[in-house]
Amino acid sequence: TCLERATRLGASDAETQARIADFYALNHRYAEAADFYQRAADLKPTLANINERLAGTLIELGHKEAAIPALEKVVSNNPLNLAAYDQLYPLYEERGDFEKALTSIQQALIIEKTNPVRQRDFLVLLLRTGKFETAVTAASEARRLFPKDPFFTYAQARALAAAKHSEESLELFERTITESATLSPTVLTGLFYYDYACAAQEAGHNDEAAKLFQKSIELDPSLADAYNALGYMWVEQKQHLDEAERLISKALALDPENGAYLDSLGWLHYQRGEYEQALAQLLHAVKTMPGPDAVVFEHVGDTYRALKRTAEALLYWQKAVQLNPDNKTLLTKIDSSTDKMAQKPATP
Repeated sequence: TCLERATRLGASDAETQARIADFYALNHRYAEAADFYQRAADLKPTLANINERLAGTLIELGHKEAAIPALEKVVSNNPLNLAAYDQLYPLYEERGDFEKALTSIQQALIIEKTNPVRQRDFLVLLLRTGKFETAVTAASEARRLFPKDPFFTYAQARALAAAKHSEESLELFERTITESATLSPTVLTGLFYYDYACAAQEAGHNDEAAKLFQKSIELDPSLADAYNALGYMWVEQKQHLDEAERLISKALALDPENGAYLDSLGWLHYQRGEYEQALAQLLHAVKTMPGPDAVVFEHVGDTYRALKRTAEALLYWQKAVQLNPDNKTLLTKIDSSTDKMAQKPATP
């Protein structure tokens, strides 16, 4: 009864509306709480902590998009509000606005850089957005701050591998294993060995990469990327093709419409000389890839060439070279096939 009277009599008073909202929030009635916090914010935008409380209830309701403007007001009014930045960056990340997520987490790190969870999130965001050299530097600083956490050694190894400093990355992957033995073995997951294997493969150590991919699969039998990566590596080398087919098929069983895995299976058929089967798989891969992919286009072009369908081969090679203009092998294929078509006598 008192609450109903307060609601009616305090309709134009921001503090009263906020206290009513607090009551609903304490009773986990977040929809009502959000409504009253919004009323309070409209009546008095400068009311202490009103946007923080509004954002919190909106997040509890799952209305994350609506929470973002409230938190933006918080940091606009108080650029040192650490909690607001910590709430904002995952919301931006979930929305796919990675640049704003990075800006928010960097602001939080300026205020307080000794939080290991925030440092981890920062490194993951840098890697996700392709800022590999920045990630190398940031991981080095994090290792200095947290010398007993091998995750940051692992993160720097990943960053170095992504930045094409393969040999340096291998040293840090090994160091991660050494550190984990005494500090935190939980870092040594299937994903860790998958990343290590990819770095070893990039460095040209294919035999070592194969062992690491197998270790990755042993630790995490659900890691489809590891099955596909090992299978594709053997396909590229024209080795162990039966085992490669088993591995790629396992990856596809886990993720049937993955374009990269379909490309691997198509390329396996190509290496066996089964060009019609290869073409069907590779064209399916083109349709299922999340976006245009130079490697898949080149594979389709190579298959068309093997089927003596030069015009179609040129079409796909040209699509590939638009995405990867520095691929000299691809440019040579285009020039050679163009010359042959130009020399071919016209049909009477």
